[in-house]
Amino acid sequence: MAIKISNLFLILPLPVIFFIMGYMENMGFFSEAIALESIIIPLSLVLLVIYCYKSSPAFLFTSGMTFYYHIGMCISLLMITSGVHMIEINKVGDGNGSAFIMLSFFIFSLGISKSSFELTLKKSYNKYVPRLSLKIVSAALLIVITVVLILGLFILLVYSGPVLKGVNRVEFWESMKSTGLSFFPTLVMQSFYFVVFYCLYKKQSKKRYHKALLFVGLYIITTILILGQKFSAFIIYITVFMSLLPSFVNNLKFNIRYLLLVVFLCAILICIIVLSYVMQGRDGSFIFVRAALQGQLMWSAFNGNFPGLIDLNISCFIGCDGFANGKEYISFKYLPVATYIHYMNTGTELSGFAPALQLLTLGIIPTLILQTIVSSLLGFLQARMVIYNSQRNFIMGFLLFKLSFTVFLIWYVIMFTAFTGGILTVLAIVFYIMLCKSTYRNKSLETSTHAA
Repeated sequence: MAIKISNLFLILPLPVIFFIMGYMENMGFFSEAIALESIIIPLSLVLLVIYCYKSSPAFLFTSGMTFYYHIGMCISLLMITSGVHMIEINKVGDGNGSAFIMLSFFIFSLGISKSSFELTLKKSYNKYVPRLSLKIVSAALLIVITVVLILGLFILLVYSGPVLKGVNRVEFWESMKSTGLSFFPTLVMQSFYFVVFYCLYKKQSKKRYHKALLFVGLYIITTILILGQKFSAFIIYITVFMSLLPSFVNNLKFNIRYLLLVVFLCAILICIIVLSYVMQGRDGSFIFVRAALQGQLMWSAFNGNFPGLIDLNISCFIGCDGFANGKEYISFKYLPVATYIHYMNTGTELSGFAPALQLLTLGIIPTLILQTIVSSLLGFLQARMVIYNSQRNFIMGFLLFKLSFTVFLIWYVIMFTAFTGGILTVLAIVFYIMLCKSTYRNKSLETSTHAA
């Protein structure tokens, strides 16, 4: 099956144009670049979202994390280009081509992933994998959700939470290790998928939908009060919701009511973040300073020397010279020494590692090759997830979502510790498929025997 011409345009000519513009700006041959960036990049981002919404809304909805990451990086780099002071690396930004390069990477990744997604949906081998009864799934989800909420209430009553105690969430959950309950944040974040699936299933079947909505509200309260999470957690929650929506809603068209609801929720989220900064003794405008920090590593990678075509320093991508991983390596490279030591002692990490670390340690060509593989894999997994969730195969849908999120964490967040979870998820998928095939084969043999 052929790739759409529009997708080919995203894969090749358009990214190349923006890459060349970024290179020319970095070399000082493009004096008008800074003025053009503030117009071209926001316009391009809006047009890309509109294009995906019009041509493949299911792809757009299931690509929440990658869209959020790339758009956030582009906006951050635009702010840096305008001269924002990056408080962590203690440098004032300027135009060095990194914003155009980031846009180029986004468009290239988008074209590859979208092509993979659409080709997977069109494949004729989308075989049905047996699933559990929806009544059993619904009951199991209800039990898990209830247990999580009861455990959260127990923690709140006995140990309180970081917000109520007025302490940093990292410090609070570090102190919870001795109680054996430090796994609770991970449990809440992962089981939110269960809540959304349960809620959408109840809405579609028109059974106890309001009770399901109550669970969503309780999870949000738990996330804020007990986990102490703010922006990052809700981005994940929104991603989960959007990933499941295409499998439950046939018409993914926004009307004005839904659009206003999204704007309202975003406004509330921003207000919560601003309020949290004010409670920490910072000015509300710190949110703009914080947003600029997302792209500081990408800007630093192009500040001075342009990355080489091939620079196979893969040992530093994984971890070299005494550094446990590539994140420590690039943090030490660009952070002031005192800040680096403080962050290491407090467990604080930078953000926006990709594709800065890959370009710095591997070079442009190897990074593009790996980016192609990762984007293709994400598109494939997202499409299969939509297929299985449409068949109400909760187990396969959840495992594929977990695997796609693991791939995202490894490549974009440079979380190599997620490899173990990814391997276990793959083994679980293989085991489940083999178990289904074995069960189906045995039932077929029994049917044949009775018929004889």
